[in-house]
Amino acid sequence: MLSLALDEGQDRKAIGMLPSFTFGVISWIIHAGGCRLTVIVLEKVVSNECPRCGRARLNVYFSDQTDNRVGAWCEFCNLKAYYFGEKLVTINS
Repeated sequence: MLSLALDEGQDRKAIGMLPSFTFGVISWIIHAGGCRLTVIVLEKVVSNECPRCGRARLNVYFSDQTDNRVGAWCEFCNLKAYYFGEKLVTINS
C-alpha cells in the first residue's frame, strides 16, 4: 500500500520490510545492511463503512499521531485504496 525507500544520497531503495502489529499500531521497519534504519508507523482505525460493499469492515490507516489518512483496506471485499487529500482512490478494482 505504501512506497517505502531509504535515503542513500541519489539512490533510494528498500532492502527489506518487516511488518509489526501492536495494538492498532502498524510499523514497517526497513532493513538496509549497514545503512540508516527507517521506521514508518501507522495507526489503524477499524470498523469504518466500506464504500464498495457497505459493510463496517474498512480499516483506515493514519500517519502516526496525526489526522492524515494514508490508506484503507476492507476485510470483507478486499478493497485496497490510498487517500489523495480527502478522496479515497482504489488500487484494485
